[in-house]
Amino acid sequence: MDFFEHQSRAKSNSVKLYFLFSFIVIIISLLVFCLLSWFIQADKDFKDFAWTPSLLIITTLTLFTLIISVSLSKIKELSGGGWVIANALGGQLITAQAENPLKRRILNVVDEMAIASGITVPPVYLIEENGINAFAAGFSPEDAVIGVTAGCLEKLNRQQLQGVMAHEFSHILNGDMRINIRLSGIIFGIVCIARIGQSIMDSCRESRYRDEEDNDSRWYILGLGLFFIGIVGGYLGAMVRSAVSRQREYLADASAIQFTRNSDGIIGALECIGGFSKGSKIWNPRAREFCHMFFGPCMKNLLATHPPLVKRIKRINPNWNQTFPNTNKRSEGKVFENQNFNFSQFKNDETKKVTQDIIKTSRSTIVRLQNQNFKKATLAYSRKILNKIPYDLKKRTEDPFSSSCLLFAMLLDQDQLVRKKQIKKIISLANSNSSNYTQKIYPRLETISCEEKFALIEKAGSQLLQFSPRQLEIFGSVINMLIKEDNKLQLFEWSLFKVIENKIKHQKKPGHSLHGRMKVLSRLSECSLILGALSHFGQGHSDPKPSFTKGFEHLTLKRKPRLPKKEDCTFSKLDLALNRLTALSPLAKRTLIEACEQTIQHDEEATDIEIQIIRGVASSLACPIGPLLKIK
Repeated sequence: MDFFEHQSRAKSNSVKLYFLFSFIVIIISLLVFCLLSWFIQADKDFKDFAWTPSLLIITTLTLFTLIISVSLSKIKELSGGGWVIANALGGQLITAQAENPLKRRILNVVDEMAIASGITVPPVYLIEENGINAFAAGFSPEDAVIGVTAGCLEKLNRQQLQGVMAHEFSHILNGDMRINIRLSGIIFGIVCIARIGQSIMDSCRESRYRDEEDNDSRWYILGLGLFFIGIVGGYLGAMVRSAVSRQREYLADASAIQFTRNSDGIIGALECIGGFSKGSKIWNPRAREFCHMFFGPCMKNLLATHPPLVKRIKRINPNWNQTFPNTNKRSEGKVFENQNFNFSQFKNDETKKVTQDIIKTSRSTIVRLQNQNFKKATLAYSRKILNKIPYDLKKRTEDPFSSSCLLFAMLLDQDQLVRKKQIKKIISLANSNSSNYTQKIYPRLETISCEEKFALIEKAGSQLLQFSPRQLEIFGSVINMLIKEDNKLQLFEWSLFKVIENKIKHQKKPGHSLHGRMKVLSRLSECSLILGALSHFGQGHSDPKPSFTKGFEHLTLKRKPRLPKKEDCTFSKLDLALNRLTALSPLAKRTLIEACEQTIQHDEEATDIEIQIIRGVASSLACPIGPLLKIK
């Protein structure tokens, strides 16, 4: 199962969950109806209204409205980005300037995972907790963050950290974060009934004047009843959340192994938790609210959000001897000290040079979970890409200002006169510091490859999360100006703009829907245009028809392939096509991406032009893809 199938299944499961929670609300409505009927029966003015269908309808509609409105409010709050949840748990952002080797190591691992999976490098937050745990939070891959505990950094080695991070990245790619946020919002909406009941009881307790004729005790019983119903409803909702969470944990464990092609890492991490006296415990008072998001169980309760450690390990390795190591004595910090590690050793990403024979093990160009050899090469290839990028350029992605200047520099024109005009516009729209910094970066970009540029774009893109709305507006204005200043749109500019446009869109509307429900056949002409552009511009002087036919046949065999004219494959028409293609379902998008893959694979070589086109397409469709191998 790949990203697109996970997204489709997540969408289907969400619908099922909504029906299940609707059933819970109906049960709650019946209980509240009975309570209200008892309450108003003693009232002479409304006695006839008790036990009537009208009261039942009013009760049900009122509760549905209340729960939905409170749930949506909570979901909106949590959908503001993963940093909202990270801050709620007391997380501190780990900056790229961190000299602590343990912090540098986790940043390097996250960088490799992000480049390999094709998503924006998520910010990493440190939670000052001794338990071994981690989480992924956010509403989409574009606003995701990774959280790790101090115990996780201190007790796990690099291989085990890779296993944990692969698990969390699986949650991001599988759409689990969106489900988690919605489940939390719905349960919060149900529990609000208990809070209303609590308020009524508190009001009764605070009343100084008691009058038996006012039946104050009757109000107290009403509050107590609502409190009890809210608690029961919340408990039922938590049961559903826990059941869903346990299954998603099994899925994330399996996906992590597919992602890393190594089971030792995640098994080792789970064993360390089992052999640690503090386990994966989180003491933060808000941990209960987000317990289903963590790698390991963060607290003991009746509604376990995670399967037992033994079951998780035995699912991966049925022959496991059920022995946990003594993690209490383990310290990765001391390992680094004993080996005399220092900050300078991490400037090259703490990785060894990847050999060419590993890179050549794959004949595929798109990241797919089903392809074992390619997945094995992908992490290695992404590490190689990161190692090849000059250190001074990677430093430019460590803060919002230098990241924005790096992106500006990528759009500067080769023509000196045009470039001077662009610099003047940067000064007018931004400031002179931005223009000076941009000019300084520009010559360094000529030395790196296309894939290295896109790796830098993904790293720099994560800094956009720190922009204020005003800063984001200025940034977008400069980007638009740089593209339009030379009166011609180049392919790399178009592709970069699509990537940045997608990131800005998620910044402005973090909770918007990523996928639709349309099928490929309903958007066949738009798909043909994308494949036509790949065939015309990616095949050089070769005949474009064979590559187009190969890709089109993957879309459908029911219609005869008709290659669009080269002059029809303009940027404006590609933009219109991509806007309509966003309505495709996740599985339909997968079919289109695979068709693009088939088109590129026709000559068994991914060119820079093909990389630029498919990067723009994938970003517009909110479909993460990993690095493309240039097969020679």
